[in-house]
Amino acid sequence: MRRLLSRYLQPMALAALTAPAGLFWVHVVDAQEINTAITAQSANSCVAPGGKVQITTTIGSGTASNVRFLDRLPSHSVLVTAPAPYFTDLFNNAVSGSCTLTSSCDVVCAGFPAGSVKLRMEILFDANTGGSVVTNLSSIYGDEPDPQNADNVRVLTFLLSDGCRAIANNVQPAFGSAMGSTLFTIHGSGFFAPASVTFGQVAATNVAVSVDGMTITGLTPQHASGTFAVVVTTPDGLSTPQNVQYTFMAAPTGLDARAVSASQVSVTWNAVSGASSYKLERKAPGGAFTQIATPASTSYSDPGVVAATTYVYRVSAVDSGGIASSPSMSDVATTMLFTAPDPLTTGTVVRAQHLFELRQAVAAVRTAAGLSTTWATDPAASASALVGVPVRATHVSELRSQLQGGLTALCGSLPAPGCSASVSNPSYTDPTLTSGATYIRTQHFQEIREVVR
Repeated sequence: MRRLLSRYLQPMALAALTAPAGLFWVHVVDAQEINTAITAQSANSCVAPGGKVQITTTIGSGTASNVRFLDRLPSHSVLVTAPAPYFTDLFNNAVSGSCTLTSSCDVVCAGFPAGSVKLRMEILFDANTGGSVVTNLSSIYGDEPDPQNADNVRVLTFLLSDGCRAIANNVQPAFGSAMGSTLFTIHGSGFFAPASVTFGQVAATNVAVSVDGMTITGLTPQHASGTFAVVVTTPDGLSTPQNVQYTFMAAPTGLDARAVSASQVSVTWNAVSGASSYKLERKAPGGAFTQIATPASTSYSDPGVVAATTYVYRVSAVDSGGIASSPSMSDVATTMLFTAPDPLTTGTVVRAQHLFELRQAVAAVRTAAGLSTTWATDPAASASALVGVPVRATHVSELRSQLQGGLTALCGSLPAPGCSASVSNPSYTDPTLTSGATYIRTQHFQEIREVVR
């Protein structure tokens, strides 16, 4: 026993004196074969209370049929288990063998074939275990098998401390879309499976731990915009807080697309924190959204349009890594050049041309929505056909109704988040126009101009 103590225990005694918390020994013992070489590796030699240590033991090419995992520190509350498949060959293919937990919290494994096999074990530490642990080395080794088997003993040492929890140092990238599904990598230490990751208390998906326990990868969840804490949970519990944060980029707000001529649309929006550029998209009638520009500023003048056509615009923020936010709400612009004066001001006489142009603009919106347009009151194929026709409340009501139907259908056909309420459901002065009672004003016409362009 003295030879055994000097050979194996002296380094352990030093560790017990200098470690800030207790040490736990597990003996891997071949109970039958003296010449069987046993090596054991731990995925994590530092474990927090409530945590788990995974062990893979490779048994050499002897004729061993029994292996014991011995817990000789009864002051700990631990459970040693062997998750199936207990045994694999060196290529990780399952082979025969089984393990049994004894009343003394040892695990006895038997029935594996001769030759080199791997045995997988797990040690689960009770959540209440921790702090200073007084260890008596002689009592630990008092149950040691015959010293002649000493060559087959491997002692695994685990530091048991709250300081052994996994540490997350940073996450890359640190920005991403609020739509989620951005590939992330967390750098740190002490990671081992099964692990979970939350971003602002919302779980990530496809989480995987590297073999060396230094990185975790996964896909971000869909989340509200803003900056949130990133927390890793392993079998040891929550990761040590390192103020790791992730910013879900907000979609741009305040998008305003406005036709400034029959061949140009001006688009502006509000800046987004963390964005290095923006992805501007346009949808033409009958088509899908297509990226047209990647401006670094919050405005763009689009020259790629044709007259009397309705276009839909949306914009996304893009970070320095090329990751885009969710898109903004969409805005609609119709490339109509209205007859002066523009805007119509108080005192301006509303003419047939003004009414005809608004009908053209409303028809363009309805065409973009896949709708046809008919005018029940004073239909006309040209402005000249309306000359001499007095402007009535029914003309304005019909313009509003046809435009509302077109905007509702167009915005309803768009991908989320669609259009804002101010676009899809505009408000007007004198919402109800009564023939013979409501005076038709230039303001009624100007408001429809502003909605369509």
